[in-house]
Amino acid sequence: MDGRVSSRQTVFARYSHDGSRSFAPISGTANTIGNPYPSNWVREVTWADQSLLGVTSVLRPNLVNDLRYSYFFISDKQLSPQEQDCRGCVGIGAPAISVPSAGLTIGSSSTTRYPGRRFELNDSMIWQRGAHRVHFGVDWEYNRGGQLVWSNDPATLMLFSPGQVRAYNQAPSTTPSLRIPLPASFNTLSDVLQLPLQSVTIGIGDPRTRQANGSLVRTWSTERLYVQDTRRVNERLTLNYGLAWSMDGYKNYDLAKPAFLAPILGESGLAPAHRNWKNFSPSVGLAWAPTRDRKTVIRGGAGIYYDFFFQNQIDAERALLGPAGSGRQTILGSAVPNPLTGIPGVPPGTPLNFTGSPTPFTGANLLSILPAVRAGLTSSLANSDPSLTNIQILKQGNTFVSPVDLPAWSSEHGSVGLQRELAPNFVVSADFVFRHFIHGGMGPLGLDLNHFNSVRGPVIPRCAGAQQNDPHALCSTGPIQVWQSTSNQTYKGLLVRAEKRFSHRFQFLGSWAWSSDVGTPGSGVQNPNAAFAPLGLNLDQWHQPNRPLIVDFAHIVNLAGLVELPRHFELGLNFSYSSAAPFSPAIGGIDFNGDGTVGDLLPGTLLGQFNRGLGKGDLARLVTQFNQTYALAPDSHGRTIPRITLPVSYALDHNFQALDLRMTRIFLFHDRWRLSLIGEVFNVYNAANLSGYSTDLTSPAFGQPSARFTQVFGSGGPRAFQLVARFSF
Repeated sequence: MDGRVSSRQTVFARYSHDGSRSFAPISGTANTIGNPYPSNWVREVTWADQSLLGVTSVLRPNLVNDLRYSYFFISDKQLSPQEQDCRGCVGIGAPAISVPSAGLTIGSSSTTRYPGRRFELNDSMIWQRGAHRVHFGVDWEYNRGGQLVWSNDPATLMLFSPGQVRAYNQAPSTTPSLRIPLPASFNTLSDVLQLPLQSVTIGIGDPRTRQANGSLVRTWSTERLYVQDTRRVNERLTLNYGLAWSMDGYKNYDLAKPAFLAPILGESGLAPAHRNWKNFSPSVGLAWAPTRDRKTVIRGGAGIYYDFFFQNQIDAERALLGPAGSGRQTILGSAVPNPLTGIPGVPPGTPLNFTGSPTPFTGANLLSILPAVRAGLTSSLANSDPSLTNIQILKQGNTFVSPVDLPAWSSEHGSVGLQRELAPNFVVSADFVFRHFIHGGMGPLGLDLNHFNSVRGPVIPRCAGAQQNDPHALCSTGPIQVWQSTSNQTYKGLLVRAEKRFSHRFQFLGSWAWSSDVGTPGSGVQNPNAAFAPLGLNLDQWHQPNRPLIVDFAHIVNLAGLVELPRHFELGLNFSYSSAAPFSPAIGGIDFNGDGTVGDLLPGTLLGQFNRGLGKGDLARLVTQFNQTYALAPDSHGRTIPRITLPVSYALDHNFQALDLRMTRIFLFHDRWRLSLIGEVFNVYNAANLSGYSTDLTSPAFGQPSARFTQVFGSGGPRAFQLVARFSF
């Protein structure tokens, strides 16, 4: 609704509501391996409201104030599937179970609730004086609430694959008494649970954590001040320049770290996180017509920008560094001793985190002891001395710890372009874009600076015997993730574009982009074979040269057009194409360099090297070399390295292409009424646009797709039709 209050003041208000229900997979989650079964999908219910109020005031003929206030509310629930969602599905009601090397994920162990409110106030002024138009203002945002996750509830299991067990059974060093029996087939949950346990993760406690102000609800705010001047130097040259300053308020500025972390962070690293007061964002740009006919324009600009991230993980850090028993804790199997007797090779007291070869301790064994294990962990945390922190009790940190000096994620943007009018209504242009992102995070929750699973041993020694139950003992039971703001990404792109504006009953646009998107290994694709270990990361040397990222698409083409036909018909088309992303074959479950992360790259290759110089022929050659050099030998942890057999048919990812068409018939009524009937078809020739190709060479699913592009943006998925009626007056 818009209204005029007076000759100098106008007001507008807007409100929108969105409510939705869905039952579908959630892509990109840490526990999802390959193509998840429906028992690992999410039943999601969302309710969102957004309202906006704006007041524009003309204070003087050359001074205008624009005030805007918005309120946003969201309630999102992501619930585990029930029997009625998928009757008879394997894994319904079971905890989340993954077999990475087999590309299998079933069951669910996570419930997420997101009650959130955001208030934003923005006030800006525009002052026109001579050749200058100055913008200045302030933006303030206040947030309340956030994501609450009951993860790993009751537990998340990772199992060895049948292929890994068979390789272990066939190894010359395996005695007959230690060979592990396998079911003839895997058709039921019971069959899957006969596989050996590789690791387990257990969640204990309430994710609502006591904040610095005593509340159980997190609140934080961000502020931004800015000023910018647009100066028209002359009729052919315009300059823009400005400066902004921003500050965040979402970190745990009140939390110091216990002395337990000194071997990792150093004595000077135990203080609370510092605030960032120097987030200044300068920007400059120009538009220049160098010729008198003004048919050529040169544009350019550059700036520095900041963003704030990982708000959802802040409460997890707060729980880890808070009083014993507070918040929700994530506990790895390395802190859970085996209570069972009679399992060959796994005596009582053995940590339930098997970094070496498979053992006879199965997923079924774990589920049989899980209620007692959970009860013991809950009691241990609840009855501990509240003057101690949770990390002192657990002696591991499966959620990140932020360092004292944690710079904000920032980027440097620059572009320069040339546009030329070749004929009336027809222009061509070429633009070069450069973007450099710095201070990004390494890994989804940081890096294990304790190096717990390294063959060289952890920084904080492993607990032995009664040390695990002594909160004052300097020993560790698992990884300690520390956020490292050291990753970087660099994007370079060249965009060539030809556009004919609408005239003579048609318009057309054609564009081609060449781009390069490289970055630090560890900031790109996630390794599904090891929690918190990005693919291609060497934990001992994580400062590595830039490599192509999974979002590096070398070529992107787009063709679009509109033709006005007789009898008020219009025909529109859009064709899109992008080349395949880089591909990185890996060896699932194997650690060649002993850094403690598994799923290392195929020896002799680098991250993102395939589809960027190497192809199928190179892969076949390297696999032959691998089988001759590594197969059936032990890796750094004593695991048997499997022999690789490439599938008869496989692909190293796939390009994307889609052709969309629209036909419109317009009916005119009187002077102001218009009815448009629209028929659309997306992906006319039904291009497959397959995705989700497995990179694990030890899996039968290697090089096989697990998904297709979806219709989220209306194009690229399976062929779809849409009918539209639009009435305007």
